[in-house]
Amino acid sequence: PGTMNYENGPNGRDQGLELELNYDFGRGTYLALNYAYYRPISPHTAFRNWPAPRHIGNVMANIRFSRHLNFYAQCHVEDGFRRDVGDPRDDPSGYATVDATLIAKKFLKGYEGLELRGSVYNLFDKDYTSPFGDPTTMPTDIPRAGRSFIIELKYKF
Repeated sequence: PGTMNYENGPNGRDQGLELELNYDFGRGTYLALNYAYYRPISPHTAFRNWPAPRHIGNVMANIRFSRHLNFYAQCHVEDGFRRDVGDPRDDPSGYATVDATLIAKKFLKGYEGLELRGSVYNLFDKDYTSPFGDPTTMPTDIPRAGRSFIIELKYKF
């Protein structure tokens, strides 16, 4: 009582297409992108398999400034969310977020296993949500995190 259980149905089917490109400029610098078109289908029902976007994509760039310093940035895009038939809420809008990381490694002699990272997630502080399936159990979508900063210190022995 009071718990929800989900089970895969026998008639669910997903269709899609994926594309991935990568260009290596050499010496640790590259540009990459990927894209997925996704279409969840549930024959004989008005419900989608889950609230997934139709379009998902990433553009990633890695720039090696020196053998000690590296910059990585990524733009993540999701669009084409559709609600189930009968759901009174508007379809969620798409969004794009940008993350960036500066990486310093092997910069202290004698401590080659040391790595320092500074990251900013959701760099432009995009206000966005993740859709939730059933308006009777959760009338609003789930808000996602705003801009956040993370500093990591790693050491590999």
